[in-house]
Parts: sequence; C-alpha cells; structure tokens
Amino acid sequence: MADRMPNVLLVTVDCLRYDRCGFAGHHKETTPTLDSLAGDSLLFDQAYATGTYTTESVPGMIAGLHSHNGIYFGDDPAWKAIPADHATLATHFHSIGYDTTAVLTNPHLTSERNFDSGFDEFENLSLAGGIDRAAASRSSQPDSPIDRTRSVLSRCGVLDSVPVITAGRAYQYLSEWPSIQAPMVLDVLFDSLEAVDSPFFAWTHLMDLHRPLHPDAAGSDGGGHSPSLGRQFQIDAHAATDRFDPRFEALYDNALRYVDNRIDEIIEWLRHENQWKDTVLIITGDHGEALFDRGRYGHPRHYPYDELLHVPLLIRDPKGGARRLSTPFSMAWLGELIAEVIDVDPPTFPAESGVDSHLDGDIKRSPLVVSDALDAHGHSITVRNHEFKYVTRELTETADVDVVHTPPNGGFNILMDRGERELLDRESTPDALTETAASVASSPSELGRVEGKFSRTVERQLEQLGYKM
Repeated sequence: MADRMPNVLLVTVDCLRYDRCGFAGHHKETTPTLDSLAGDSLLFDQAYATGTYTTESVPGMIAGLHSHNGIYFGDDPAWKAIPADHATLATHFHSIGYDTTAVLTNPHLTSERNFDSGFDEFENLSLAGGIDRAAASRSSQPDSPIDRTRSVLSRCGVLDSVPVITAGRAYQYLSEWPSIQAPMVLDVLFDSLEAVDSPFFAWTHLMDLHRPLHPDAAGSDGGGHSPSLGRQFQIDAHAATDRFDPRFEALYDNALRYVDNRIDEIIEWLRHENQWKDTVLIITGDHGEALFDRGRYGHPRHYPYDELLHVPLLIRDPKGGARRLSTPFSMAWLGELIAEVIDVDPPTFPAESGVDSHLDGDIKRSPLVVSDALDAHGHSITVRNHEFKYVTRELTETADVDVVHTPPNGGFNILMDRGERELLDRESTPDALTETAASVASSPSELGRVEGKFSRTVERQLEQLGYKM
C-alpha cells in the first residue's frame, strides 16, 4: 500500500482572482476553507494564467499550450482548442495507469474542441443534460420568442441597456440560468468517482464566479445580509454594461464564499470516502476577473493586467511538505509540478520551464512566464520575471482598437508598482523579456484549425454568459 499512486483531483474555478482570497490578504472572510487548506499545502503566491480567457488559459493548464502555438475551432481564432492527439494531463495520467474523469460546465470545454482528450469519462453538463434540454432547444430556434424579442430590442438599440438586461436576468432566474451551479456539478463528480478504480485523475470546473452570478451564490454574505433579487439583477446589469457599481464587489465576494463552501464539501466527501489521505488536491482559477479596476468588468481577452492573470494555486499533498513559494509560476507548467509532487515523469508539453524543481524557491533563477491572447484583432503578449513585466501587442489590419486594452510596448516594475499604474518605456524593461515577447509574436493566419461549427444552442449559452459570438 505504501507504493500506491495517489489520486489527483484538479478543481478549476472560473474567474477566481488571487487577491480576493483571505490567504492573499483580502480584508473579508471570503475563503475560510482555502485559508485553512493553505496551511497544509504548497501555496504559489505568484501563479499566472496563460491567458485572460477560458479558451486562452485552459489549453495552457491541461496541455501546456499558449495561444501563439495553439489551434482554434471553427472560423474564429478567438475560440481555441486542443490539437487532436496532443498530449494532455489526462493522456499522461492515463498512460501511467490512472482512471481519468472530467465533469465540467463551461460550454467552451467540449469534446468537439478535444478538451476530452485522454479522459475515460468526460461530461460537460451544460451540453449533456445539465439543463432543461427541451427548453434549450426551443430557445435556440431562429424564430423562437426569445430570439424574436432580442432581434426587436437590438434594432431599437436597447438590447444591452440596464433595464433590458435586468429583466433578462429575472427571466433566466425563473426559467433557465446560463450556468450550472456547483451542487449539481459536484453530485455528478462524486457519482463518477465512486464508479472508478483508484488511482484516479479527475478534473472539475466550477462556474459560480462567472457572471451572471446566481442569487444562490451571490445573494448572501454569510452574515444574514441578502440584497433583493431585483437589486442583484440590476447590479449585474451595471457590470454587464461597464457601469461602476461598488456593490458588485460584495456580490463577487459572496459568490467566492459560496465557492469556498463547495470546496469544503469536496474535502468532506474525500474524507467520508476514505480518500483524503490518498488524494493530491489542486485548487486554482482559469483566470481572474476585472472589478472595474481600470473601468471594465469581466475578463476581456486583450487585457494583460494581473486582476485577470494572477490566480491562486494550492496543492495539498497528503505526504505533507507545506510551503509558501513566491517564485513566478506559469500555469503552463502545471503538468511538471504535479509530476514532481507525485514523483512521476512529467508530460511532454510545448511549454517547458527548464528547471529541475519548482519547489526550490530560487526567485532569481526562475524562468520567464509568458501569457498571451491571439484573435482576429491581433496578438497581446505578456512576459515577466520576479521584478518586471513587459506587455506588447501586434495588431491586425482589421483590429478594433476599442477592444484591445494592451499597451503597445511597455512594462511595469511589479515589485514597486503592484497595481500596474506606471507604464515604463520599453528601454526600462530587461532585454530578456522583450526578446522573449518578440520570439513568440504571431498572427491569426499562422494558427492551425479544428473544423467545426457552434450549434445555435451553444451559441445562445455562450451569449448568455457574456461571450460575443
């Protein structure tokens, strides 16, 4: 039994900001479970997503891919995918004898885009029975009442107005919410894990921090205070239209506390099933969330600031060895890190750190961390070390500069200017950062492509989550 391989459970949370967690110094008690877990875990204080969007960041986590060397689905280079037969965390674990299972909810993470690669069992609840499929089918018809109403409102120029969005949220609450709540996700996950043989590698993705925030998640701060449903929907509408509303931060923090409670349920389930002592538990975010830090809410793709790139990363190893590390860490190296923790060979991914260990804490010798976003508007690139961060962009001829928030060429001294307010010129940024950015610069035409097309049902689900289709 001493030689038994540990289980590995990866929990990714959409829109999870590092600086809203208690262990990161947030003043509200948003994450008591994670705060307690941090004391028994490897805690990476400088972990960074490979992109600011799920489709830019998840390929980095599970396949070591950045946007500049990835592929896309369909006709839009914004929608990234995993290349067929490409190595992933799941294929690697499967090759060394693990049962592999995934229970997800984001409509982007589909088998058509090869996010199921390597999984024995793969279920995206938003596409396979997690919602009322009959209602979804009716609402997805081109001549459905919903589409006809949206068409009229669009022609009148009020589709994205606060009153219309507020009313739309009320309708969704009574009929079909765009995302699936964590309790349903975890019920399916637990049922799936009960049916597999150990050791297992499992991945689940929670959407409860993604706008629109469901009232069950955002409505209570744990202290009995709960804004009315109408007020919550109005606050959400302000965020959806980038109108400053200080109350939205409270809703986000409430939803984070809700997610934290669900993570506690995961831990309790592992204990109840006598799996806690045999399971490596990993908690992280696919990206963060802008809370009007720079006049925007959400997670714009070309927005290379740390409210979106900086994510929590906790790895609880049942063997012990808790440490807090401040070396810059790319989520593209997650496969290397897991392999080091469980003492197996790492997967072969395009992103390689080149270090012998991610646990030695040597800041000055840590490799550069790259994050990027590539779509029809161009390529935004971020490169950082422990002290500086360089940002740049390469725009296409048809780029809409209103959606590109990346400075053209500049940097930040992130030790002295953690809020990234004072843009340095290129000459003040280390050459290694600018040279690395130049070496990965790419254009949409250079990317590979997976044939396919979104169904109208999936398009509507993504639109209701705020994605521009």
